[in-house]
Order: sequence, then C-alpha cells, then structure tokens
Amino acid sequence: MSEAGTAGWDLRTHVDLGSTPEELTRAWREAGEVQRGEFLDDLLMETLLTDVLAGKGRTWRRSKWAWRVAAAAAVVLVIAGGMGWRLWSEGRYPHPDLSGEFVVTTADGTRVGAGEIRRGCQVMAGKEGAKFGLKGRCELTLEAGTRIVWKGREKEEVIGLDEGRMRSVVEPKQGTFTVVTPRGSLKALGTDFVTEVRYETLSKEDGTMKMNKVAVVSVMVTAGAVACVFDNYTGVLSAGMSRTFAAEAERQTGELNGTVVGVEAVKADNGVLRLALTITTEEGGKETFIVGPGNPQAYATVGGLKAGDRVRLAWVMEGGNQKWIKGIRKLEGGGEKKE
Repeated sequence: MSEAGTAGWDLRTHVDLGSTPEELTRAWREAGEVQRGEFLDDLLMETLLTDVLAGKGRTWRRSKWAWRVAAAAAVVLVIAGGMGWRLWSEGRYPHPDLSGEFVVTTADGTRVGAGEIRRGCQVMAGKEGAKFGLKGRCELTLEAGTRIVWKGREKEEVIGLDEGRMRSVVEPKQGTFTVVTPRGSLKALGTDFVTEVRYETLSKEDGTMKMNKVAVVSVMVTAGAVACVFDNYTGVLSAGMSRTFAAEAERQTGELNGTVVGVEAVKADNGVLRLALTITTEEGGKETFIVGPGNPQAYATVGGLKAGDRVRLAWVMEGGNQKWIKGIRKLEGGGEKKE
C-alpha cells in the first residue's frame, strides 16, 4: 500500500485490511485527534462486550476484527513512542513544575521532594531563586528568600505570598488566580504582575525602635490588570500602575518648607524609576521625596524646579522608608505661587 494511499484512510480501515505495523504507525501519526479517540473507544467497547457475553455463559468468541484491533493498538502504542499516554495525560490538570533552588515542606514542616508537593505545601526559594509553574495556566518566578504556599483547587488557584518578591505570569481564561498576602488579596485578570511582601521595624518619634514588625505589600502591574482587595483600598490596577499597601496606623503624613538641592530619577521600593526631589529643610536636615504615580501636577512642578528654589510640599509615607509627594508648590520671595 502506498504512502499516499494510506494518508486518507481511518485507523479502523487499516485494521480490517490487515495493514503492516509500519502502515499502522504511519496512519496513527497522520490521523486526527478525533480518529485516534474513536479507534481506542472501539477497542474498549469490543473488550467490554466480549467480557459481558462471557459472564453470561455465552460462547466467548472474539471477532476477527477485535483481535486485529488489539494487535494494532499494541503496535501503535509501542512503535509510536507512547502517543496514547501523551494524549491521555494532556487532558489531566497539570502538577506543579519546580525548578531552580528551593525547599518544599508540608504544613507540619516535613521536607519533601518537588514531585511530592501537594496543596498546602510551602515553597521557599534559595539564593539562586526558583520557578513554580502550572503548565498552560501560570508561571511564578520567586526571588531569593521568597516564601509561598500552594493553596486553592483546580482552576481556582491561590498562592499565599508570606514574604519576598514574586512575578506572576497568568494565562487568561484558564480559571482564577489569586495571590493572598498579609495585607490583602490580588486577583489576576489575565496578566503579568510583581508582588512583594517585606517586613519593616517601625520607629518611634524619639528615634527608638519598636520590636514588632509590620508587613508592607507592593504591587506593580506590567500587563493586563489586577483586582486588589485591601483594608484601605479596593480597586483595579492596570498595566503600568503600582501601589504600596500598609495599615492605616502606619500611614504618616506631613508638610514642610525647604530649599531644592536637586531633582533626579531614582528607583522606588517597587523597582520602578520615579522622579525624586531632594531638599534642605528649614531645620537644616536633608530629605528626599518621591513623586508617585497618578500625580501629573506634582511631576510638572518638580520637573521645573532648580537648585535654590524654595518649595512647600505635603508628603505621605505608607509603611516603607520612602516619602511620597502628595502636593507641592513653589515659594517665591515672601509669598507663594501655587502650581
């Protein structure tokens, strides 16, 4: 039988004609997913009917076709390199694929291998970082020291981010994906975003340190959008947006006058480049303030300042060490000029 002649024939026809193993293998490879499925279904049904008839005391006689199907199935599965297993496994929900440097532990602290990970297990990234992936659904990149817990259930994935920095790339329309942090939760809307949880020690006004640590959560969206639910904020962050979340008790605000030392681009806590203003305060100290996202008026004012200019600004600090400009105006002589 020529190669051209076998291309359009279904698998069952090849079995009926007693094709050679080579012809069967070629037909299997050229067949579509539907034909392959029907072929294996026929084999299963023939086997079941034969067993039922044998159980009722009837003559147990397999048809000539059934024997050929059984032989053909064995030939195809062996020679085609286990394609049947691949077809079956593709329909299963993916198991986590871990790579890089990491340690996996169960809820009771027992250390297990990557292949033994189950929901409720914790993954901690080593010095080289690690990756956690669910094929076709999401891929997480964990920086050194990051700790996550695999939660949720099939098609409703939940990752608990206890500490560290994690990038999440989530495929759309593959179920839900939520990151739970000590401050609140983030639900991916088919997106690429970075989440960071860090712990900082608060200081009192007299400069002494408190021993209790507080969690500060930063989110930066690269693509798509993320729905955020936190105690002091509920909303959606779209591509290019970022935000830092901290408890209201840790939120500090203030206003002051100062003289401009300089303006430059710096990296904020979340790694994004921002415009920074350094001033000398009336008390003689030197401080730097960052212009946050969604504040075009402040960007315009700060961008037009030069060394020696006098300004008055309002600032806010939410958990982190950086002070963000809420509003700013330029002072001229003894008066004020609002910009």
